[in-house]
Amino acid sequence: MLSTLVLVLAATAEKAEESAGATPYYIGGTALGILFLSLLLVVAFGGGRDHS
Repeated sequence: MLSTLVLVLAATAEKAEESAGATPYYIGGTALGILFLSLLLVVAFGGGRDHS
């Protein structure tokens, strides 16, 4: 029984090491950067003009 548990834990640890993809922090940071860049472009395009 103990050996089965050890084998299952070892297999789980190997799977965790293989799935080292993009973390949510990188994805969220990239999305936030794109949104801030879009905001700056819109403000720069508007040039601070009054609404008509």
